[in-house]
This record gives sequence, C-alpha cells and structure tokens, in this order.
Amino acid sequence: MYVDGELDQYEHDERCAQLFGAGEMSGLYYVRCRNLQIQRDYLKLMISKHGIQFLVLDSITKLAGGKLEESETAKAYIDSLDSLKVGSLNIAHITKSAQAGDMRPQDQKVFGASQWEQLL
Repeated sequence: MYVDGELDQYEHDERCAQLFGAGEMSGLYYVRCRNLQIQRDYLKLMISKHGIQFLVLDSITKLAGGKLEESETAKAYIDSLDSLKVGSLNIAHITKSAQAGDMRPQDQKVFGASQWEQLL
C-alpha cells in the first residue's frame, strides 16, 4: 500500500504512469494520508481488509503531524507505524548539508530529531 502525504490520487496515478507506463497497477493500493497518527486506525482497517504486508510512506515530512525537530513528533510517528504491524519503507528528506554534497553518503541523516534514525 502506498500511503501518500504529498500527492492526491490523480497526481499519484500520473506519476505511476510516467514511471511504469499506462494502465492500472494491480495489487497496489493508494491511500491519501495527512497525518499517520490521526489516520492510524483507518490504515489498520485497510491493511486488514486487503491483506497488506508492506507500506511505502511518502513522506515523513508530510505524515509526521508535527515539527520534525521535536522528539515527541518522531516518537508518535514511530509508535503509530509500529502499531500497524507490517513492514515499511519511509521516505524522508535529508539534511541540507547532505543535499549539498558536503557529507559522505554513510554520514547523511534524516532531517529532524535523532529519533528518526530508529527507522533505518
């Protein structure tokens, strides 16, 4: 299941068509989500209903529901994610110094509180 905090369904479909060609992608469920903590129960329902085993969450910046620099935001997000009981890929922005190429790839960090490193 693709949990999208950035694009609406139409934009998502357009992106998929550009990446994978025209036509429906069977087996991929799309969910527009603005806050993982608030929509956690809905996601649990969708996971159960469709037998979802893996999530792609795009992106932490939009789905976290708070300031990324605050440890409480990271903890709430991670706790909500853990409660879903499925594997996941969490898309995140990296720090500006890493974007500028001022860091080795292995030293790059997720933007925000250090708790985000728990997702790695």
